Amino acid sequence: MATQTGFCSFKISNLLDRTRIHSRTILFLLTVSLLMGVARRVEAQTPPQQHVYGAQSLSPTSSKVSGFSKASQTGALTVIPGSPFNELLEGGLVAIDGQGKFLFVLNPTSNDISMFQIDQATGALAEVPASPFQVPPTVNPNQAPSFALSIGTEASGKFVFVGYAFGDFQGQSAVVTLSIDTSVPTNPVLLTQQSTDFLVGEPLQLLTDGKGLHLYVGLSQGQDGQLVGGADVYSIDPAAGSLSFLGTADGSAGLGRSTAIDPAGRFLFVGWGFHIGFIDSCIISPVDGTTAALPSSTVLGHRRCRSPGAVSLFSRHPRHPCLSN
Repeated sequence: MATQTGFCSFKISNLLDRTRIHSRTILFLLTVSLLMGVARRVEAQTPPQQHVYGAQSLSPTSSKVSGFSKASQTGALTVIPGSPFNELLEGGLVAIDGQGKFLFVLNPTSNDISMFQIDQATGALAEVPASPFQVPPTVNPNQAPSFALSIGTEASGKFVFVGYAFGDFQGQSAVVTLSIDTSVPTNPVLLTQQSTDFLVGEPLQLLTDGKGLHLYVGLSQGQDGQLVGGADVYSIDPAAGSLSFLGTADGSAGLGRSTAIDPAGRFLFVGWGFHIGFIDSCIISPVDGTTAALPSSTVLGHRRCRSPGAVSLFSRHPRHPCLSN
């Protein structure tokens, strides 16, 4: 991480420690930060927002994916015929590709990615024949990335990004790029393309901009115990999905918790802190996707708490970001 560039705009309380984030078992939170298929928590919407999905863990080895059709005018949800759909592994975070053709479920314990094809007419899910997929060793033949934390997609529908607490080498974390190969229409697969390792922090959250040009890696405490926040910014190669480091988006002075981008792609919000929490508000550069701090700040208020709670950041409107804590 570079020097701090973020600007504290809000103070909030009730931030959840990392172990509670990892141990969450009721995986069904419907927020609206997935306009382009980017994963927030464990919910996902197809890009036209006609269908909404959420994963629910039933046991350490099984889960279900619930699907709903969404009314375009009212937002009312109706259960998709056949829902909930069986998921053979424990379930976890959910993401949809940018074209709304596939749904991915991240299984952190099994270290696998389940892949479902979305029926474009009904929204029903069918697991593809080769699912689930596991990332093999890449740059290090003796160690594969493990303990999956985050998953994200981009606008073209060609790539999936997965963040791992343990990367290709001891003491490092990683973000792996996978391509969605549909050359055999009846047997689509995920292919590993690249692994990008992090020396400091771990990739708690992955976001992309609406054009699929940049990947924002929201960082949190890594294996070395260092309190890391903010996000690193990478360009996405449109042909191979490979990542190239551009710089930082905020450099929070404490433990990273959550990140969000407004739908217009102009602002980045970073939640960080421990017992007392903060939100940094940053302007996204249209040139390279990195950020600068806003010129002013607003204090929302704060209070100390005996037991930290959870904070979620998401944006329903380009001008009015929303906060759930």
